[in-house]
Amino acid sequence: MRLLAVALFALLALPQPAHAEWQRIETREFALQADMEPEAIRALGLQLLDLDRLLRELFGVTGPGRGRRVEMIMYGDQAQLMTEAGMPGFATGFFNANPVENFALMPVTARGYEGFDPVETLRHEYTHYFMTRHLGNWQPGWFMEGAASFFETAHRGPDGAMRYGAAPPQIVGFLNEVGGMRFDDLERSSRSFSDTESMGRFYAKGWLITSHRYLGGKHSSSIAAYLDAKAKGAKTDTSLFADGTAQFDQDLEDWLAAGIPPEKAVAIPPADASLIRLRPMTAGEVALVGMRLELYRQASRSHSFATGVKAQEELLAHIRKIVAEHPGDRVVGAFSIKILLAIDSGHIGAAELEALLDPAGTTADDRILRARVMTRGADEGPPAQFQGRIAAARKILDGVLREDPDNVDALFATFENIREDEGASDAAITYLAKALAIDPHNGLWRMELLELYLRDGRKTDAIALLRPIVNLPHGGLEVQEAVATIRSLGGL
Repeated sequence: MRLLAVALFALLALPQPAHAEWQRIETREFALQADMEPEAIRALGLQLLDLDRLLRELFGVTGPGRGRRVEMIMYGDQAQLMTEAGMPGFATGFFNANPVENFALMPVTARGYEGFDPVETLRHEYTHYFMTRHLGNWQPGWFMEGAASFFETAHRGPDGAMRYGAAPPQIVGFLNEVGGMRFDDLERSSRSFSDTESMGRFYAKGWLITSHRYLGGKHSSSIAAYLDAKAKGAKTDTSLFADGTAQFDQDLEDWLAAGIPPEKAVAIPPADASLIRLRPMTAGEVALVGMRLELYRQASRSHSFATGVKAQEELLAHIRKIVAEHPGDRVVGAFSIKILLAIDSGHIGAAELEALLDPAGTTADDRILRARVMTRGADEGPPAQFQGRIAAARKILDGVLREDPDNVDALFATFENIREDEGASDAAITYLAKALAIDPHNGLWRMELLELYLRDGRKTDAIALLRPIVNLPHGGLEVQEAVATIRSLGGL
């Protein structure tokens, strides 16, 4: 039984957002759901498109991103989401990648957070997603958070230019009162954020370095060279910083004390509103918001399989309840199939999954789901038909991958298909590894691939797979376990 079953425990009791004015907007890069008026959510979409263009300009990005677009939800108060979705107390938003979707959750209000701006949180989380989707997983943790904090204040000015670099008052205040983390400590895998002050030092110093880099500070070129070395996988050389890292720290403090330079402006054409597709959400889609909140609340609390059986029973009952209450809702059907397939329970037959498919669906997502259900049911029929069903499902997936070689869901589905046919062979593992390389924050896929590497004695591959975890911005138990495993494999 997989960990996702534990993570989805107690779904019957989850809170359900009221079905009022929930709207959904979609673009090629993101989807956003919120309980607000159509024009209000459209305006948010335009701001994200503007931010996307700014990030492309500054990072030198062209063309569509790899992997899934992000599903973003704005809902409730930060304290409320701590209870309903397991949002960490220090956060006003979070991003999660899993076998079902790439998902970001942000509150609309945050009582107790002075100067909280939900649009800044939206920009912060989108920057995280943009960097992963377009730049890969090479960035140091301090830069992941530093860039997100730096670009969260980006906006289109009254003169029509895009402006960026305005200093968040709360970060500057923290640096002046408490100070930032030493540069030498920023990337140490042993770092641990057992208290809010050490985490604050990490975030604040990350913002300060990023601001220094993009606002033309003395060490701007050295920081760029350091990040470029990281991007190429080279061993980072702190001698890039003249006079050493201690002097680098001091120079940054002096730069802050002298007053952060004013925000910069760059001419970027306004976003095209026609790129945004807007529609009201169905009652079934709103019910799925509540399911997502509880899904991630349980994921933040579950660390064993002890309650797995009960979680599975309650999950099945809840999914069947939503499907029964919203018959014919294809969004509900598709989302439910993905969760049920992730559980991979023997109690779920292919016939039940087939009933949730859209019989007229022709999108890549529809075809992938159809192929996954065919693979799932291949061994339910006569043995003589097994190979034919496996081959038919593979043909569908091959067609999707010819159209989009980077479709991570098709890659993972092909991994499942080959594994069902011949076990976790090298051919199957290749597809899972490619999916994870495109969608590097998918923790469950990473753990599944790690198990296969360790099974086959592929120590070098296992170490490479764990290194991005060591680089996670927030440190903690997951980082410590990754470091211990790498050390046991002779990688440290």
